[in-house]
Amino acid sequence: MTIKRIITYTHYLLRVSVRIYLLINLFFLLACGVKTPPVMPKTEFRVKIYSFKAICEDGKIKLNWKYEGTGIKAFKVMRLCVPLEENICEGCPLRLQEIAQIKPDTQAEMTWFDLEAKGGYRCRYQICAVSENQVEKCSEIVQVVTEYK
Repeated sequence: MTIKRIITYTHYLLRVSVRIYLLINLFFLLACGVKTPPVMPKTEFRVKIYSFKAICEDGKIKLNWKYEGTGIKAFKVMRLCVPLEENICEGCPLRLQEIAQIKPDTQAEMTWFDLEAKGGYRCRYQICAVSENQVEKCSEIVQVVTEYK
């Protein structure tokens, strides 16, 4: 092998290795990084619903609760009513349905009246606070018996 051939071969290897190096860097440059559209980070939703009561008075059910926290978009009122003759087994999952959405008040105490509840039913209620990101924090379930006609 002559010197000229060795230099030509070395020059060829250098060009090939530079190209391979550039292709590998281009691959990593395009392959690394975020693959999905950016998403706002989830903030922790710290809300506490307490002192939740349901009272049957004057042909309607009064729901009253207190809350602490910020970032509340709305309160969802959930309800399940069954006739007094019907029993719900203990420990069975309850299928409460959303009956209203209420905008939060500036005060830390809320009151809402259920005017659609009928007499002779056992109703269970739950309040869920909903954040801007649709995260929910729910209260305990309370029960009230509607005895009016």
